[in-house]
Amino acid sequence: VKSAKARAFESFEEHVKQIRNAMKIRDFAKIQTKFDDLTKGMAKAKKLIDAHGGVPRFFVRILVDLEDFVKTSLADKAAFKKLSP
Repeated sequence: VKSAKARAFESFEEHVKQIRNAMKIRDFAKIQTKFDDLTKGMAKAKKLIDAHGGVPRFFVRILVDLEDFVKTSLADKAAFKKLSP
């Protein structure tokens, strides 16, 4: 039997793992959907997160990594133009 914290954090970590995999293959649609799922889950578990020390470190890391990924993707104009809307 897993605690609520363990179940929630396991789910969050799985979303982060899927986001990182999507970043490797440059699948922006999957990144968006998984990030939305992650933020919804974090919002639902707000009381749980607050009770156990605040925002998890892996969430902050994925935010920073996504910001860097988006900046580098936008800086590469040739690849950016190839993306379909």
